[in-house]
Amino acid sequence: MAIEKGETAINGIFASGDVVTGDKTVVEAVKCSKMTADAMDEYVKAILSSSSSS
Repeated sequence: MAIEKGETAINGIFASGDVVTGDKTVVEAVKCSKMTADAMDEYVKAILSSSSSS
């Protein structure tokens, strides 16, 4: 089950598009995917910054 920003209950796993919104318009799926892509970018950057500071 996807939650806010495409995050799922499994750390590091994201969901987007029709999987999250169901049958909706392309515009809504793209909007959801953009938010998820931004969240994934933040997630990876956080991992990289924590590993470089170690």
